[in-house]
Amino acid sequence: MKKPFFIILLLSLFSCKHESKFDLHKDIYHFSDKMENGDTVKIITDLSACMFFASETYTFTKQNDTLFLEKYSEVSSHSKRTQTLPKESTK
Repeated sequence: MKKPFFIILLLSLFSCKHESKFDLHKDIYHFSDKMENGDTVKIITDLSACMFFASETYTFTKQNDTLFLEKYSEVSSHSKRTQTLPKESTK
């Protein structure tokens, strides 16, 4: 039973050879144009100050030549609140 699992695992590792040419450091000002399908950029911000704790995560994903944005927010001062805005097209 272990041998078929190992073969499937090995094949799946070698079938994923797509390597993106997107370089965030070089393409930061034009990242939406330079991203390739399947690329993801995640921006995590810390908005905390004193006794107020907050963070936001922005996830940009390119699929079918369309850039999508998903946002997650978390605020935790007296009680914890979270909010996830669904993935939306940026066009």
